Amino acid sequence: MSVAGTSSTSSGTRHLPAVDGLRAIAIIVVVLNHAEVPGFGRGYIGVDMFFAISGFLITGRIVTSMSTGESQPLTDFWSGRARRILPALVVTIVATCLLSALVLGPSELGRVAGYGLAADLFVVNNLIAYKGGDYFAGPLRELPFLHLWSLAVEEQFYLIWPIALGPVARGLARVTGASYRRVISVVLALTTVGSLAASVILTRTFERWAFYGLPTRIYEFAIGAAAALFWTGRLGSRARQAAAGVGATALVLALVASPDDGIGFPSAWPVLAAGGTVLLILGTVDAAVPTEHPLPRWTGATLGSSPMRLIGRYSYSWYLWHWPAVVLGTIAWGAAWGRIASVASLALAVATFHLVEQPIRFLPSLVRSHRRSLAAGVVLLLAGAAATGALALYGRERLQDPYIADLTRAEKSFTVHGCEIDRQQLDIEVCLGGSDRQSDPLVLLVGDSHAGQWVAAFSEAGRQHNFRIALRATGNCSPYPYLPGSPARDRACNAFQAETEQLYDHPAVAAVIFGEAFTSRLRHGTPAEWHRAAADAVGKWSAPTGVIVDPPRYDDPLQCLARGGSDASCSIPRAEAFKNSRIYAPFEQRLADGANVSLLNLDDVVCPPGADPCPLKSGSTWIPAGSGHLTREFTLLQVDALNEFVATLLAQAATDEGER
Repeated sequence: MSVAGTSSTSSGTRHLPAVDGLRAIAIIVVVLNHAEVPGFGRGYIGVDMFFAISGFLITGRIVTSMSTGESQPLTDFWSGRARRILPALVVTIVATCLLSALVLGPSELGRVAGYGLAADLFVVNNLIAYKGGDYFAGPLRELPFLHLWSLAVEEQFYLIWPIALGPVARGLARVTGASYRRVISVVLALTTVGSLAASVILTRTFERWAFYGLPTRIYEFAIGAAAALFWTGRLGSRARQAAAGVGATALVLALVASPDDGIGFPSAWPVLAAGGTVLLILGTVDAAVPTEHPLPRWTGATLGSSPMRLIGRYSYSWYLWHWPAVVLGTIAWGAAWGRIASVASLALAVATFHLVEQPIRFLPSLVRSHRRSLAAGVVLLLAGAAATGALALYGRERLQDPYIADLTRAEKSFTVHGCEIDRQQLDIEVCLGGSDRQSDPLVLLVGDSHAGQWVAAFSEAGRQHNFRIALRATGNCSPYPYLPGSPARDRACNAFQAETEQLYDHPAVAAVIFGEAFTSRLRHGTPAEWHRAAADAVGKWSAPTGVIVDPPRYDDPLQCLARGGSDASCSIPRAEAFKNSRIYAPFEQRLADGANVSLLNLDDVVCPPGADPCPLKSGSTWIPAGSGHLTREFTLLQVDALNEFVATLLAQAATDEGER
């Protein structure tokens, strides 16, 4: 989200106090959302509010005359944006790189630097959508530049919108003979309808691109643009009051009704926040009266109050600083202090506004020359790029340390290894390992990355004890199809589950083993609902089935050590390690008793009885890897236990075959 809109009205001459108040509401709900304050789980709608505000304000500056088609010169517009946006942004990028070097581990710095460079070039939204990552949960939440995805969207809008409403619209008016006003109307209508439709469709198919992309967000700007060009000043007193009331109601609905877990967002949900924001603007702004026209009483007490207007002025800088404060503060001092830091970063915002934003924005030598303004913008962007490059080089140099290199290798070692992609064996794609003999029985391993972490060890067991292993795994996805009514409706995961269902009666599958993380189980809803889904799926398999009990969760102790922590501070207490697994233990036992499922439980190997905290090493072998996984070396120590487990399943398969 960006809050860097101009403070001019469509005439370019007036300041709008109510809009500052709306900016304040938007930044407050975003900061409180990121600080995880109860009641603000949907505070991300502040992004949509800012998009609508920017569409309203910027369009008013671009189009200076609807009757003649006059528009602000492109160099004038872009040089003004450069002075407004870049100084505070680059200062934040440079400072965040410096703080990241002090707080983060060396293996993280290259990734952070890459996203920082993308943020500096205003393409980080596209990078995140391409690379993948959930804005609402997961590793992406530890990226200090995550929030700049929305500034990238806004800057892309600033690049194309003045061209669309200026040279392109005027050219179309000349070619078609239509009035400039009519051309603009068609442009706005097509943009709004097309973008909204794309958002609804892509949310169901490519949710990341729907969330992060400009094409699916531009209708929010267009709603504000239409208000600036066609409705401001055309509403009577009663209509303005009604618009403000409906707008406030829409914002409240957005704060209570939008998805709080991000599933199914954006789709058409931003219409509430963007539309409500625009209606509030229309209810408080009247271009036909002087600037000092009083606001309606109830809005004047909020939007027009001095504290809200002041926060609105600082909103852009606060936006820039608050998320790095959350991320780096949490890593350095803990979650509580990270939340406090996000709110306290308002002090940095005030300093940045007065010492960086305003002085450079209104520097006479830059204001007088578009060329100098744009050149200064290029220099600033180069400075930001240099900071990210230096961070990447520093991280690479630190990785040469043998201890850090050992931690990094172990942390990443859970990735799939020891099998090769095969599309012939089962008619769908699997990763095939273990014995090379086609006559040996085939065991199917299904689940998420917590199943995939075992494939190297299963492959080694298969080579030693004559069975083949076929892995089917995809991240953050339960192997059991979601039952109707479950909260997770993920297209890629559903497709994975549907393809796996094709193997229920496959004659080549001798046994099936399931493995999944606690987080994947949560997508079913309650533990009881997970049990229902698991029992339903297990009952459909013709082959004997087993479940790997997810081991105690370690989170990321190796990352903690790489960040400078000690063994004591990075180890996890036993109670914390077993907290999640114990929730599902009774339901796993019910699955074993009621559905004849074999359980492989290595809890006592991972965290021996009496050990508190759970150990980080077994002898000289690291136990935990990254993101709650186990290292490959540790899983390879369990080959005998895996072979015994598979032997039990294959013996059951032989018995079942004999009975048939």
